[in-house]
Amino acid sequence: MGAGALTNVRVACAPFGVYAGGLVTVAGLLRLADGFRGAAGFAGPFDVAVDASDNVYVADAGGVSAIRKISPAGMVTTLAGGRSHCGGGSNGVGRDAIFCDPSGIAFDAASGNLYIGDTSWSDVRKVTLAGVVTTAAGGSGRGWVDGQGSSSLFQSPQRLKTDGAGNVYIPDTSNHRIRKMSSDGNVTTIAGSGAAAYADGAGLAASFNAPEGVAVDATGNVYVADTNNHRIRKVTAGGKVTTLAGSGVGEFADGSGASAGFSYPRGLAIDASGTLFVADGNNHRIRKVTPSGVVTTLAGGDAGFADGTGPDAKFRTPSGVALDRTGNVYVADSDNRVIRKITPSGVVTTIAGNPFRSRDGKAAEAILNGPANVLADATGNLLVPEWGGDMIRNVAVDGTVTTFAGAIGAGFEDGPLSTARFDTPKVIVRDGSGTLYVTDALNRRIRQISAAGIVTTLAGSTPGLSDGNGASAQFEYPNGLALDQGLGVMYVADEGNHRIRQVTKGGTVTTFAGSGSGGYADGPPLAAKFSYPRGVTLDSAGNIYVADADNCRIRKIAAGLVSTLVGQSQCGNRDGTSATALLDNLTAISRDPSDTIYVTDSHSVRRVTQTGTVLNLVGPELGSIADNASSAAYFREVGGIDASTGTIYVSDQGAGVVYRLLPEGSGKLVANWVKLGGSDGSSLIQTYTGTATAPGQTTRTCSVSNGASTCTIAGLTPGVKYTVSVTLTDSTGATSPASSSVEAKAW
Repeated sequence: MGAGALTNVRVACAPFGVYAGGLVTVAGLLRLADGFRGAAGFAGPFDVAVDASDNVYVADAGGVSAIRKISPAGMVTTLAGGRSHCGGGSNGVGRDAIFCDPSGIAFDAASGNLYIGDTSWSDVRKVTLAGVVTTAAGGSGRGWVDGQGSSSLFQSPQRLKTDGAGNVYIPDTSNHRIRKMSSDGNVTTIAGSGAAAYADGAGLAASFNAPEGVAVDATGNVYVADTNNHRIRKVTAGGKVTTLAGSGVGEFADGSGASAGFSYPRGLAIDASGTLFVADGNNHRIRKVTPSGVVTTLAGGDAGFADGTGPDAKFRTPSGVALDRTGNVYVADSDNRVIRKITPSGVVTTIAGNPFRSRDGKAAEAILNGPANVLADATGNLLVPEWGGDMIRNVAVDGTVTTFAGAIGAGFEDGPLSTARFDTPKVIVRDGSGTLYVTDALNRRIRQISAAGIVTTLAGSTPGLSDGNGASAQFEYPNGLALDQGLGVMYVADEGNHRIRQVTKGGTVTTFAGSGSGGYADGPPLAAKFSYPRGVTLDSAGNIYVADADNCRIRKIAAGLVSTLVGQSQCGNRDGTSATALLDNLTAISRDPSDTIYVTDSHSVRRVTQTGTVLNLVGPELGSIADNASSAAYFREVGGIDASTGTIYVSDQGAGVVYRLLPEGSGKLVANWVKLGGSDGSSLIQTYTGTATAPGQTTRTCSVSNGASTCTIAGLTPGVKYTVSVTLTDSTGATSPASSSVEAKAW
């Protein structure tokens, strides 16, 4: 095979997670990557749309807030958004645009544009096929106001649809109304009283309850997925509202009219004959509704993930549906994090993404399902509790992932590692004898794993608040956990009770700090107030530090008093001293052997000294991505952090990845990339080369072979901004074009 071995190969810096910066991926298949079919990942696909060329567009909400595109060949790319999640929603081009939980998407054949229900920002955005994002309506706050463009107000618009004439129909979910935006941008209300209720009638006299989806037929009738009423409603062009199907009870039943049952129907699509297709969310099925109201099931059954025909296929909370020209139905299978296709005969296949479920394997092949936190030992082996997989995973030094404890599926069961069950394990600690302790959040228990591999329950039972021993004690969502090795007691951030609890190794539980009512107050421990404390750690002197999430503060418990180390009444992300720094949405806290504190919010890692001085280490919140010390390194949704061994590990529960931070001042960058198609001469030796250049600096490179997607460029000047690109070369000397470049400061 000659120099033509590389045909149309493109290499791009990885579009999510790390572009180039101070993070090394330890394990986990990046959940948010672009790529072909199963190599791509979605965070929370909530809706889909199809254009005339059969390109599929996805509103990818959960933790990523991006608009994705799937070509007919199965290539997934990001059209707009995805760089930051809800961080000051703004318009722009491509990744410079910022969305906040976009839950609806529609293609307008009249203009060739996409319209987005940007749910948490409560506006309607327009996206051109070149990725230019503007605000079409709303955007000035939340409320119910009709009017032109930005003078209108919405509350949580979701799965909107267009009518082919440039009009957009919008289920204004939290306003319990159906709105219409005409082609000139004027917004009106066509139905709904605003009360969360059920009533047929004319226009504003009718009532809906959290409608999440609409569809429009050729004559102007609007059909509504009246989600919390478990019904499908019809609004005529004249504004008369009737009920087409659904009993009003959350149930499953095929049938006609009121004899049919839905359970939280969400998305709708309609074909030329007037047949509706319904994403019946909590029934995990795709339903069909004829114009006369006869309801049947096209595909799906029990919750799960399986391709197949009709009832043999499985979905998990499907949310959005769209139709192509030949009658194929595309489904945003939200909780499976995949996009499915259903033929008219009911054959279901997966066209993009991979199901969000745990999978053992090598570092870049394993799937971590919601890694909540991480615990490192002295040799670099990691234990990772998965809140999504309800298991505890082991990550070896080489990145190989295996299941350490927990059977598949949430539950509660003590016993051997392979048969024990957890429900949302959050944090794990180890004592000097090798015994492990786990906060099992939704089981409201503290679990214990012996060195012999037997899981037992140390304390906790049903939800509530009660001190006591063993099963007589009660917690309400135990989250953070820290162990005082000297005293042999643990401290639990009992998030739902707004308290810090103390647990002995014998299982005796007492309330250590917090009055129980959520709020903010320093003072004696039992008079102090916390608001959803999520993390807890101890320094070498036994002082306790609490990540007080909703108060946006780090609290310190020492010498019989609760005080505030850093944080203000205002939440935000700002470096500074204890008097000026701002924190936001704290998720976890840890300390290193020198008693330096590390705290995480959803998208950043912050370092905090003993005097409360804060420095942002990783994350985009201080400015543009390339302005950070870690450059373009950022997270989808940080779960936890462990700095106890001196090496800092971070779990990104939104991306399904565990990272290791490079040592500060090391003069390195980690280049990450994804190969975007083409014939790559896979039988040949392939070499990927990452190149870092900067004015006045020596050009540095790194190279790795066959199948790798990351390498570390060393010998850089710390703090200098470099331009990083990647190329691919085979053994014949054929070289791909250079990737699109990114800017990053050396770590």
